Formats: sequence, C-alpha cells, structure tokens
Amino acid sequence: MGSENLERFIEAYQNIGAYYLVPSFAPEGFDGSQPPKFGWEYFIGLRGLYIREAYEIGPNDIDATVIREGDDPIIPEEHKDDAPILNLLENRKEE
Repeated sequence: MGSENLERFIEAYQNIGAYYLVPSFAPEGFDGSQPPKFGWEYFIGLRGLYIREAYEIGPNDIDATVIREGDDPIIPEEHKDDAPILNLLENRKEE
C-alpha cells in the first residue's frame, strides 16, 4: 500500500534507527529547475517513528491534525463500517 519513497525511508530508518527533519527553501528566483536549499542549522533529529494506516486514526488521536475534510483514505473491506477515521471525517464536515 505504500509508495516507493515511503518504503525506502522506512528501510533506511530500520537500518539506522534515526532520521532528521530539515526545512527546505526555494532559492530566490526559483522556477522549479534549481535544487532546494536546506536549512541544516534548523534540523531536528528523531529516533522514534510510529507508522500507522490512515483508517486507524480517530477523532481523539494526535495524528488527527493531518486529516482534512475531503481526504479519501484507503479503508480495508473488513473496516468499511467501523474504521475510526469515519468518525473523524464526519467531524471535519461539521467544522
């Protein structure tokens, strides 16, 4: 279900046990052909990683902040009626 980039990231994380979050910036006059500039002075090093399927995220989960109205998560057939994300998406409609 994952993308090639996600699978590569997870494999690298499993080998190393850590990762960095680094902001990137478009250089002045950016037209899409230049590489981004990285703000390595602002990096955040992390060791913990928790991976879960979107359909498992419910209204009271901290991860709920990334779910937006109109998202269309993949929900396994056996959870079509009881996936926690269904309540979350319903709440997003009301906001």
